[in-house]
Amino acid sequence: MPPTTRLPRAQRRRQLMDISLRVFAEKGYHAASMDDIAEAADVSKPVLYQHFTGKYELFLTLLDEQLAVVRDAMVSAMAEAETNEERVRGAVRTLFEYMAREDGAHRIVFNSGLGNDTEVRQRVDQFNDALIGQISEHVFNETYLDDEQAKVIGHAMAGTVLTAARYWASRRRSGEESPSLHIDQVTEHTFQLLWQGIWTFQ
Repeated sequence: MPPTTRLPRAQRRRQLMDISLRVFAEKGYHAASMDDIAEAADVSKPVLYQHFTGKYELFLTLLDEQLAVVRDAMVSAMAEAETNEERVRGAVRTLFEYMAREDGAHRIVFNSGLGNDTEVRQRVDQFNDALIGQISEHVFNETYLDDEQAKVIGHAMAGTVLTAARYWASRRRSGEESPSLHIDQVTEHTFQLLWQGIWTFQ
């Protein structure tokens, strides 16, 4: 291997995380190895271990980052909207756009193969609870539902959007996307399904 170009520590860490994201997204957690990541980054394994103690720590670091990316984007989309209709449409579009990212980042969050791992499950559960709280606060503050009822409906909404978006992303990855599955159409259809349901509570 040729000598590794020396980069400032923070820049090298960022590079390794970006490359690791692509490797995990493509191979999945279990199939990916530190050797794969080092090779893709064109660094030696000792360089990789200078920044991360192992594959699991590296994955959790990426997971934390991606959960924050999704949460911040969803919260921003809802906070910037002026009406409930705009909030729901914006939240749906934001999740589909995240699923459409070329780096496949959503597979770190939703298709890692570590759904039964305690640390991963706790992180995802905390993410879901925070997101549902935001949905309940922004979307249901103008309905007659109480807090607990709003949370139940918020979970139903989030589950519906996530299931639809994951299926859509899998079709895109397999090369089976058709014109009828253009992001504009699927996001609008998903929004209409949710909005018609929410409207009954207003």
